[in-house]
Amino acid sequence: MHKKPNRLLRRGSFLLLGICLALPGQLVARPTTQVKSVVDRVENADRIGETLILPFAISTESTELVLGAGGMRKGFYQDQMLVGGAAFGGEDSYGVFAGVWDYRVPF
Repeated sequence: MHKKPNRLLRRGSFLLLGICLALPGQLVARPTTQVKSVVDRVENADRIGETLILPFAISTESTELVLGAGGMRKGFYQDQMLVGGAAFGGEDSYGVFAGVWDYRVPF
């Protein structure tokens, strides 16, 4: 009577092993990470860049209420270049951040 559960367990483990070996691509499948970053639309055909402005508010026990704003501009000086920054402030804390990404050196 103990042989049947062991036999079922053995068959099940061989079946699972066979599935894992037969379908390795599906077990580790992931989506592609390419994203289209340029949108050519009729109403803004002469504009190359994209702009985003995002105000925010955060409230925690240690900082209480903090207000801020962040922004970015893509295509500012070069088509692929991104300029961004954020500033925030509250009663006990404040900060500023700025950055430039994807700048191509001209030489």
